[in-house]
Amino acid sequence: MPSPFLDGAPADRVAAMAALLQRAPGPEETEIDALCVCLGDASKLVQRRSAEALAALATRGIPIAPRLRDALGAADPRRRWGAAYALALIDALPLDALPLLIDVLGSDDGDLRWAAADLVKRLATDNRAAVVASLLTAAAVPGPQRKMALYSLRDLEVPQAFDAALAALVDPHLETRLAALAVLARIHPDPLVAAHRVASLIHDADPRMQRAAAGTLGGLAIRSPEVLEALRRAEQSSDPSVRRAAARSLRLLG
Repeated sequence: MPSPFLDGAPADRVAAMAALLQRAPGPEETEIDALCVCLGDASKLVQRRSAEALAALATRGIPIAPRLRDALGAADPRRRWGAAYALALIDALPLDALPLLIDVLGSDDGDLRWAAADLVKRLATDNRAAVVASLLTAAAVPGPQRKMALYSLRDLEVPQAFDAALAALVDPHLETRLAALAVLARIHPDPLVAAHRVASLIHDADPRMQRAAAGTLGGLAIRSPEVLEALRRAEQSSDPSVRRAAARSLRLLG
């Protein structure tokens, strides 16, 4: 017999999950199995609601966590992600989920990337050394995970992120270079080195990088001739947003 969680329009399936949570007695084993299958559903709505339904059942004393931990080893990456999300909802996300989360940092889906970054930072609360080591590895080489690894290191305020960010300033992808710049704006144990590297980005071919570099220099508080010359050059840019960013930084530097 088809399951109302597995067949039909996403809205109808989600409604069936909501009805299950309102029903007494509790769910049957086949219904829990179906919810676990939904963790890998192609619909993000169904995937999210199934994780939330399983988490709600766990709060009622139903042993859901072992099933979710088993699902972390599923062949389907979407199902693994759904299981990790559900475990996080019941505050039972194990360190074993870290490789999966690092992988999801490189997802094409922006919502998934930022959700994974949030879970990575939560894991760091009790497992900081392991999480930081994995993030530094991901931030050290070009690839889809590099950008989000840099943002996560920034948010965790990891001192070693400074060197990782300096290296990433030459990444071929603009978004990754912007992430590296965001790290340097917050973490700069050697502000002089940071300021001079950032000042060199005023020459970048992309106006977005020029603007970000000009805006970052004011916060680094370095008034060296190289920095001031770069900002004055940026003030002459044909891009008005670059000119405004440079003017703000010059005002901050006095």
